[in-house]
Amino acid sequence: MIYEIQTSKKPEEIVSVFEEKAKEKGFGTLHSYNVHKLLEEKGHPIDEEVYIFEICNPAYAKQALSQESKVACFLPCRIAVYTKGGKTVISTMEPSVMPQVLGESLSDVANEVDKLIKDIVNELIK
Repeated sequence: MIYEIQTSKKPEEIVSVFEEKAKEKGFGTLHSYNVHKLLEEKGHPIDEEVYIFEICNPAYAKQALSQESKVACFLPCRIAVYTKGGKTVISTMEPSVMPQVLGESLSDVANEVDKLIKDIVNELIK
């Protein structure tokens, strides 16, 4: 359900190449959030770094939405980069779980997007 890997890279190293790696797989970055900074600004600092990236591949989004409008609840795809106990972690929800919730008609597109998202995550740690 959650794909997660650890790396010895610093979060800043991953953040600096994120958009490029997503673009290589056909995804655009819609938004990125520096969550720990936002929380600090709101008076609720946390000890660890947290970044969230919202990405989308328009062709796959169109295909999925054409098959099932409720898939909008899962869009855009999110990838999180955070620190935990001195380690950097990259995690994302696996799109391949969508058919379990929304129906098997989404299996093909969900599995294709799942592979691409995991490719992005794996490229980030190289």
